[in-house]
Amino acid sequence: MPFLQYGFPPVATEAMWSCYITFCLDRFKRKTNVQELKNKRQERLLTALQRAEESSLLQEHFYKKWLQVLAAAGDAESAARVAMAATKRFSQSVQTWACCLQLLVQLGSDDVGRLFQEALTHVNPKESLPLWLLQVEWSASSQSPEDTAALFQRGLVSPVPAVSMEMKEKYLDWSYRTGGYKKARKTFTSLHESRPFSKAFFTRMIQMEKEQELPKMNNLRDYYERALREFGSTDDDLWLDYIREELSPRGNPENCGKIHWRAMKSLEGQRVEHFVSQYTLLQTGHI
Repeated sequence: MPFLQYGFPPVATEAMWSCYITFCLDRFKRKTNVQELKNKRQERLLTALQRAEESSLLQEHFYKKWLQVLAAAGDAESAARVAMAATKRFSQSVQTWACCLQLLVQLGSDDVGRLFQEALTHVNPKESLPLWLLQVEWSASSQSPEDTAALFQRGLVSPVPAVSMEMKEKYLDWSYRTGGYKKARKTFTSLHESRPFSKAFFTRMIQMEKEQELPKMNNLRDYYERALREFGSTDDDLWLDYIREELSPRGNPENCGKIHWRAMKSLEGQRVEHFVSQYTLLQTGHI
């Protein structure tokens, strides 16, 4: 296409703009020691992106490239403007919101908190987990503990199971990081009856207990029992870990037989066979 070497596409369609911008990007990425040439290539690329955007013919994935070029050039004002334009044009796109919000966080924008809330009103809730994760990361690093706790509370009651489960894990980790074991245990206690759960919610609490100077076996048993209530029919590793805990110096080996019997009654299908083989290896000291 000869026009690529000389200027903008003769027919203003999305496909033609995409072809031309791809050409400009390829040229821009070429290494050169001539600063004037580098500047000229960047100017041509930015002009093409701007013209396509003004015509509402810029494809979604080019906005990310545009933001990267502007950020690398140190043009924070233009980057913020392009980010806002992208979220307006592709308001239902989780990828676009995430990309733009990450940039605005880096730029220290005062509108980030409001924009996170706006994003969650536009995207499909079932696809919103990346935005929740980005928001709690931002809040934990820049907002007050009270604001961050309130954000977690909103995430916990999400009707989307993936969001609710992930928020429980993140809330537990954040509690441990900011307030130690005592705060984490309080958080765990407040949530341990609120389904849905992930296995990691329980195993993380088990790990926190074991990191204490004097872990309490009764607490560990409680965590294992709660985890097995949720995952005992499908997770043979959880049963084996529980048995290992009872075999440790702080446990009671006499409980292992009862746990083994319960595992055999609870596990389903091939998980029983795997449990039996692993338990045999455990008894003979091979694992």
